[in-house]
Amino acid sequence: QNEVRALQTEVRQLRAAHAGSLADRLLDAADVRGGLRIVVAQPEVAETAELGALADEIAGRIGSGVVILGASAGGKVVFVAKATRDAVAKGAHCGNLVKAAAAVAGGGGGGRPDFASAGGKDAAKVPDALAAARAALDGAIGG
Repeated sequence: QNEVRALQTEVRQLRAAHAGSLADRLLDAADVRGGLRIVVAQPEVAETAELGALADEIAGRIGSGVVILGASAGGKVVFVAKATRDAVAKGAHCGNLVKAAAAVAGGGGGGRPDFASAGGKDAAKVPDALAAARAALDGAIGG
């Protein structure tokens, strides 16, 4: 049992390190519009739960902006969005963003202006769903 716990801890540490490295790459590729950094991506994740941790990691470093992530893993499709306070003040609403994405992927969901998650059914639609979320963001912030 101790060995299993040690291996589980090691896996968590490796995933956290990977999330930090991936966050760096996604931030480097961020678009800037109206003073906001915008990250829209479909990262490869082993579990959909990793998506929230990655969004937290990016949001913690973004300074001012919006993060919209979508992924499929384990037969699930998940979308997560996070926005900084000033992004919300400029019109971003994460609940609306994930709702737009989920609708394209055959699902639903929503949430608060600063954080939201949603699910979908069709993994093949994730790229189109992320494009819908980005279009919704551009409309909301005047992009």
